[in-house]
Amino acid sequence: MQKPSPGIPNFMMGYLFNDMKMKSGTINRVKGFTGYQKSKTGKEYIFSMIINNYNGSQLSLIRKMYQVLDQLK
Repeated sequence: MQKPSPGIPNFMMGYLFNDMKMKSGTINRVKGFTGYQKSKTGKEYIFSMIINNYNGSQLSLIRKMYQVLDQLK
């Protein structure tokens, strides 16, 4: 992955989950994850998932989203 150009913020730095570089966001019962993942063969993939109007707690939703990300790895 390239380093960001000067003056352009790198929002992907600092957050790793299961060796995936990612960013999360929440607004009005909408939760999203987006980021990069490198496969075992070295190929880099981009992923994004957005869930809206979910039932239950945000923590419960986040755990389920992490389970999906685990399957992608």
